[in-house]
Amino acid sequence: MNEKKALVIFLFFLFIICLILELLWDAQKTDVIIVGEGITGLGIAYWLKKRGIDVTVLAKEGEVGGTMKSVHDQGFLYETGANTALETTPLIKELVSDLKLESEFRYANPEGKIVIYFVKMCYARCHWGPVLFFFTKLFSIARKISCDEEPFIGRAEKEESVAEFVERRLGHEFLDYAIDPFVAGVFAGKPERLSVRAAFPKLYALEEKYGGLVKGMMKGAQERKQRAEKAKDRAETFSFVSGMQQLPQAIGNSLGKSVLLHAKVTGVHNLTATQSKPSNKPDLRRRYLVKYLHHGKKEEMETDVIVFAIPAYDAAPLLQLLSKENSKYSSSIYYPPVISIFLGVKREDIRCKLDGFGFLFPQKKKRKSLAVYGTRAYLEIEAPTGMVD
Repeated sequence: MNEKKALVIFLFFLFIICLILELLWDAQKTDVIIVGEGITGLGIAYWLKKRGIDVTVLAKEGEVGGTMKSVHDQGFLYETGANTALETTPLIKELVSDLKLESEFRYANPEGKIVIYFVKMCYARCHWGPVLFFFTKLFSIARKISCDEEPFIGRAEKEESVAEFVERRLGHEFLDYAIDPFVAGVFAGKPERLSVRAAFPKLYALEEKYGGLVKGMMKGAQERKQRAEKAKDRAETFSFVSGMQQLPQAIGNSLGKSVLLHAKVTGVHNLTATQSKPSNKPDLRRRYLVKYLHHGKKEEMETDVIVFAIPAYDAAPLLQLLSKENSKYSSSIYYPPVISIFLGVKREDIRCKLDGFGFLFPQKKKRKSLAVYGTRAYLEIEAPTGMVD
């Protein structure tokens, strides 16, 4: 009798322990896991949570922002990532308002839209906008006039590089002195090696949807007006008084405990997969187990959706158990090495007017620099007295 009573008590406590473990396990579940603490991952997490979706951000670093870091040094402020952004949608203002960043929000000086290109051993100013374009010295008169031929050029018959697309529709001058330095400044890459469909999907869509760039810009303007959006050439440039990192930091603070810092993902497993070995075909079934180190301690979390908001080379090993094919493609993506140098100089040593965003170098000039930006002058935020950066 005592043995039966002891067995009943043992089974009862075993049931309680299993119930507690199950409750603890349920606490480690979420609808969406976002891997990466950069502005992309944080932005996705913010809008998902605002719509009532349970989301967790696994941040490898001890602070949010990713490459978007603002560094204060000897009175200067420099950015390791983006130094500005474009207000192309009303959602930007909504986000800034929600995060209570209005007092820190700054629009750029309108003169900052001037970009200077190094052409034929001199500098040529280029104003953004279809009207002011005709006054720039960047292109020859013949090339400007020939733009009227663009609407009559047909669609591409194959997938094109950025270089092929631009030269076919706009000519080699546009490629050499506008697109080439712009691509180098944005992607640190060569237009001959970038797919126009992947690198500039909206530009590609103008031809695919409307049959040409001019027709597409005209009709696209009407559609953007209906969506209350702005084209990039008309959108205002903005930043924040204490640097762009204020934005991801504010988003991170608003997400609270949904962001786990010092959380390095070590593995991702498909819980609903019937196969034990990786397949060449992506598995689209919906239940995953994410393993990670949180402050050095092994932890796990179950989710329906995983968003990899990290560089492709970091995502590749994590994709191995989900899709060998996607892992292979991710590991093959080339990231060009770029060095950024931040300089603070005396204003008296600069003889020109600081009225532009900066200047770009076409590759055909065979310079080792991609671009030079006046990081804060056009935002009208002061550097140390008598200095510029």
